[in-house]
Amino acid sequence: MPVADISSRPGTDADPAAALLGSPVAGEDPAEVHLAHMFRDTVSRYAYRPASRVKVGEKWQIRTYADMGRRVEAISLALVEHGIARGDRVAIFSHNSPEWIEIDLAVMTVGAVPVPIYPTSTGEQVVHIIADAGVRIACVAGPAERDLVASIHDRTPSLKAVVVIDTPESGEDGRTGSGDAAEGDVAGTSPAAEGGVAGTSPAADSQDAVRNVPDGAHDSQDAAGGDLRVVALADVLSPQRTPERTAELKATVEERMSASSGDDVASLIYTSGTTGAPKGVMITHRAAMAQPAALDKFFTITPADHSLCFLPLSHALEWAWSMVLLTHGCLNTFVTNPKTIASMLVEVRPTLFVSVPKLYEQVMTVAHEKVSDSRLKTRLFNWSIGVGRRWWQASEDGRRPELGLRLRHKVADALVLKAIRTAVGGPKTVLAAGGAPLRQEVEEFFASVGLLVCQGYGLTEASPLVSFNSPGAHKFGTAGKPLVGSEIKEGAEGEILYRGPNIMKGYWNAPEATAQTIQDGWLHTGDVGHVDEDGYLVITDRLKDIIVTLNGKNISPQPIEGLLMADPLFEQAVILGDNRPCLTLLVKPSLPRVEELAEKLHLSLSGVDAMRSPELVEELRRRVADLTAKLPHQEQIRDLRVLWDDFTQDNGLLTPTLKVRRREVEKRFTEVIDEMYSRLAKLRKADHVRHDHEEAEHEKAGHGHAGDGHGHAGHGHGHGDGHRGTGE
Repeated sequence: MPVADISSRPGTDADPAAALLGSPVAGEDPAEVHLAHMFRDTVSRYAYRPASRVKVGEKWQIRTYADMGRRVEAISLALVEHGIARGDRVAIFSHNSPEWIEIDLAVMTVGAVPVPIYPTSTGEQVVHIIADAGVRIACVAGPAERDLVASIHDRTPSLKAVVVIDTPESGEDGRTGSGDAAEGDVAGTSPAAEGGVAGTSPAADSQDAVRNVPDGAHDSQDAAGGDLRVVALADVLSPQRTPERTAELKATVEERMSASSGDDVASLIYTSGTTGAPKGVMITHRAAMAQPAALDKFFTITPADHSLCFLPLSHALEWAWSMVLLTHGCLNTFVTNPKTIASMLVEVRPTLFVSVPKLYEQVMTVAHEKVSDSRLKTRLFNWSIGVGRRWWQASEDGRRPELGLRLRHKVADALVLKAIRTAVGGPKTVLAAGGAPLRQEVEEFFASVGLLVCQGYGLTEASPLVSFNSPGAHKFGTAGKPLVGSEIKEGAEGEILYRGPNIMKGYWNAPEATAQTIQDGWLHTGDVGHVDEDGYLVITDRLKDIIVTLNGKNISPQPIEGLLMADPLFEQAVILGDNRPCLTLLVKPSLPRVEELAEKLHLSLSGVDAMRSPELVEELRRRVADLTAKLPHQEQIRDLRVLWDDFTQDNGLLTPTLKVRRREVEKRFTEVIDEMYSRLAKLRKADHVRHDHEEAEHEKAGHGHAGDGHGHAGHGHGHGDGHRGTGE
């Protein structure tokens, strides 16, 4: 393959790459503070253990750590040959795959900085990240991503080359059907075996099956309008070089590794937050290595453990967890299609699993649904969960369950509990939740079936872990205890401030934003909460999400939304009221639940028609009133509108970790919201007119002054329609 030297750098003097690099610390073990050194150490210790696998058709493609190490080295040599220098930025614009991690590690190995881009990103988002980061090479998943990057090349002048991971000849799941194929079991052990992955015999070592991109793809000047060079990963992995040239490149890579520092930036991750333009968070190797060190104090993870990779690697949560797996020589199974996660959990039976709360909530909801068609099944289910809860509590109290409970638990486990554990792949060394709050009732449900979901809290700016629950220290309804060696305190307005070894280096090219976020060594998280009497962190809400009504009442919407989301009929719930006289609600019902409800109400409606029905709105109002009945007056919901638009990443209403982008929702449904508050204002005005009239009539009758007024913004029952929403 002809070498494309991209080392020419117009404006290099202005390139702030120095902000991404540190200096080696004498006497420090690089494997303890630098991810690329850690990976090399893992390869030397676990060379023939399985490192990654992915299912292509009915076959598993497996690579050992030795395989992975060779591929990382090959990519590293190619990066140096193509002119990538220390501090340069290389983007990874792809879905999850073993290649994603290999490229990530190779970029770190040569002292450059990986820049992850979500595979669901729009063209404008890709432009922003590539241009802002000054990306020089973009590694993309396939033809679609290649064409998108080529189409915006005139707006991303720093970009000189594109490496295509997959090819048009790939299967339906975007991958090829040959390559590192090892049919069936991993290292001689069935993926579905209870004990996980065992054995240390090497899997077949072979090159990636990615073929060359189509003729003409190596020269995209016409498509890109510039000198953008496009190459296939297969060419990168199988270069035509002389031994002398290879030796020369290897020497350069070793020089780069010798010059590396724990204070080099390991990843430039652009926040996908619920508000504002994405900012590049500079996570150093030292900060990233703080997470495995912290978890090792509370969890026993061994090379025999294995995990599923299905959250986007572009998000700090999955990326950091993958680094934990590499530290321990574990196997990571890549889920190419997140929609298959339920079947993959059952088939693979991972002993380690990290997910967002939505998955756990769905497991609980589906479990209840499966028995809802029978009163007897429902009674048995609830009885079993109750037995499981008492069994769990006895264990928590350190008590041996009495004989009667032991017998009942054996029956409950056979009837219900074991089936739920099977649905999430059996017993777990680590079962964790992050990325969004996990409701306490979900934690208690899983505990009842014998599974502890360890909820944690973090943010990209903390690389990302701040606190977590563990088997030896957990408390439901909290985000756990802070990392050992870190500190938490409350700032103004109850904001959580954090100080620890894993704080980001700062925001890329944003010194003012960095100065606002890190003050005197304290990271301002933007989250509101407190540390309780037992030392556990409790998160209440996002500071920016706190609602301040016109009456000056400060209200946290998240707890109210959590109350509503406990009802399976509610798929999404967004509380409104900032700078408004009262709270209102936008609700997206679950379509399957709506259709079930329509059947119970004997309505001959389905789909969107059912969502638009007055009967549904009335039922939603009733449930909202019941769920919020005990809330203070100022937290009562005065009106609602039903939305039938799905909340997805593609339409911008959800983040990659499935959190609602509150500001985007308010923007999208402005007409609906304005109409709702206009209607409430009319109702209040009518109430005041009626009250004044009644008071006047009262005085005319000679009864003195009027008693207490009763005008308020109540639950009107007229019909109101808004753009893509209805309400009664």
